[in-house]
Order: sequence, then structure tokens, then C-alpha cells
Amino acid sequence: MNRVPRMSLLLLSCLGPNGLGAQAVAQAPGSMDEENIKSRDTDYPVLNPHATHRLTLTGILPNTLSIRFLLYYTTSARPTADTAGDEKPCGSMVGLDVFRPFQMTEPLRIVQRANHFRATVTVDRYLPGRCGWHLEVIGFTVPNGVGASAESGFARVYDAKRDMPYLGDLYEGRIDEWCKKNPYPADPRRPERCASFASLQRISPVSPEVIARIPAAQQKKTPLFWIFPRTENIEIDFHDLDAMGRSSEVRP
Repeated sequence: MNRVPRMSLLLLSCLGPNGLGAQAVAQAPGSMDEENIKSRDTDYPVLNPHATHRLTLTGILPNTLSIRFLLYYTTSARPTADTAGDEKPCGSMVGLDVFRPFQMTEPLRIVQRANHFRATVTVDRYLPGRCGWHLEVIGFTVPNGVGASAESGFARVYDAKRDMPYLGDLYEGRIDEWCKKNPYPADPRRPERCASFASLQRISPVSPEVIARIPAAQQKKTPLFWIFPRTENIEIDFHDLDAMGRSSEVRP
């Protein structure tokens, strides 16, 4: 039996054709907000009454951008072949021979004042239960007002068994996401793209005048942010390149 990875790690140096934004993206099979479990199901996750790991998400979010933050949860894969007796697998079948662990998505509420925002993420919000429920990725969507969105993940919860081969840079610094109107309006599902400056520049060149006003440190690609048990803060700053092209204001 083939298995679909819980959240396959894609280390992207540029935007792919599907419009995913982050420089290092944790992407679920299919849509990142695709769910295969309902609240009435037996294995739906249970709130953890003794949750202790809370982290603060802060940053810049221009009011010219429409960004929604999401939390992606999944289970430790347990296909039928790994279960005993009448125990049900912790997931569903895709087609005849592909297993997909349970997945669900929750919106993350933010508090925004002017161009700054703040949110609290409870990493251990749910009890693992028999299926091993856990927060996998913190991400965001860029909705277009009709339900479709470009999706991106920027922070992933570290798991020693799963992630050791893929760690790369252990990055815990600030994340910069640059956003620009999609230069290919023929695809209404991707009205705007957000990515590292270098990635975005490859598909939608930015004028030299704007580039000259952007600090060099903010033009670099940002590795995937890893969330460890000790992690308490994440800063992610969004920049609207279209607005910058119409204004002389640039964050120092």
C-alpha cells in the first residue's frame, strides 16, 4: 500500500506553477485546507485541557493586503496494514491504494492595529489521542473573494522522527513575504502571490526604483521556520510591492 506523506516538505527556490508562495513550503497533499474528518467522527481531535506550549505570532500586515492565517493539523499515519484487529486506520483512502492521514484546518484569529498584527498559537491545543493528532504547519491564504486562494506555509512544528532528514537550516529569524498582483490574470485562482523577494522577482520583475528602496537583508530567501518546544515567538512581515510602487514609503 502506498502512503501519502502527512505534509510533504517542498524546499522551493522559486514559485511553482501552482502559485504556492513560501520559500520553503510545507504542503499537504491536494489543497492545504482539504479535510477528510468531521467533528462528529470518533477520531476527531479532543481539546487538551492542560495545553502549555503557546507562541506569539507578530509582524507587519499592510491594510492593502487580504491575508488569512491558518493552522494545519494532521495525524501520524496509520494505514490499515499498521492496525490490529478491528482498529480503524487514522485516515482515508485516496483511490484504491493510497492512504491519506486525517487532516483538518482551523483559522487563526489575529488582532490588527494599523499595519501591525498579533496572534497567539497554542501548539499543543489538541490531545494526540490514538491517532497522534498534532499541529503541523502555520500558514496563510491570499483569498480572491470567491473562495479560491493561493496557499502558503511558513512555519512547521519540528518532529525528530519525521524531520531529521529534511532539516536544512535551523532558521528561527524574521520571515519576509513580498506580495504582488498575479501577472497572469488568466488564472483567477491566483489573484496575488506572496513569496520571498528573490522568488517573486523571477516571475514578476520589480522596478529598479523599488528594489533600490528595499534593504538587502529583506531581499534574501528565508528558510522554513522550525517550531521547537522552546519556540515562543515568530515574526512574519508582509510587504505590498504594488503599494510600494505607488508610494515612497518603505520600512527601514
